[in-house]
Amino acid sequence: MEPPWREEWAALRAAFKKGQAVSQGQLDDLAETWVGRVKPTGKETETLVLVDGQGQSLQPRRQAPRWLCHLLALRHKAVHVLLVWDSPKLGCVLVCQVRSWDKIDYPGFVDISVGGHVVGDGDSRQAAFLEMHEEIGVASEDLVGGDLTFVGAYDCTHESDKRPFYDAEWRDVYIARVNSLEAIRFTDGEVVGIYLCPQSEARNLLTQDRLAVANGLRLSLPVCLDHLATRR
Repeated sequence: MEPPWREEWAALRAAFKKGQAVSQGQLDDLAETWVGRVKPTGKETETLVLVDGQGQSLQPRRQAPRWLCHLLALRHKAVHVLLVWDSPKLGCVLVCQVRSWDKIDYPGFVDISVGGHVVGDGDSRQAAFLEMHEEIGVASEDLVGGDLTFVGAYDCTHESDKRPFYDAEWRDVYIARVNSLEAIRFTDGEVVGIYLCPQSEARNLLTQDRLAVANGLRLSLPVCLDHLATRR
């Protein structure tokens, strides 16, 4: 059943232009008014800084709780990390995650190795390491060279057809090589498995219709593959 405030929500979303046409005072008032309607819990209460269409913080600086960003399409930063593993027999293999069946969005779908939000004034690389350790237990010492490689960024907006959810993200994308698959551990319940895909079959993964592929993998994988192609 649709919420009774759906039309009001849609009007505000259109008027605010992904956060560029709203003041911090308006955001604070809306958060206070709407929190009782949405009843956010857990990570949905995190504070996200709003950014423009190039991934730069809006000036003057504005921020909002994650649930409000997702309700009103307020653009914020996210990070995606693709882990690759050098298999002795298959060569370069992409390590994709399988999302928990408890996730509201894309439950059970194959997704990019790691994905998450940049919280507060943290930077993207720091957020990527935090999410990587939280979701799959991988730390810098588990990576070849101990670091991430930035490979690109893009603006993305997508909507859920199951609930009032309209996500506007600037996504910074990284690649890292993991020393061993034994480093991967499912520590927080957001990931329930991994799906290994040889690099040679990666583009076919996006066109096949047997496995459900999440938005993050569908849009970030081509950025990663273009980078990997230049490293041959």
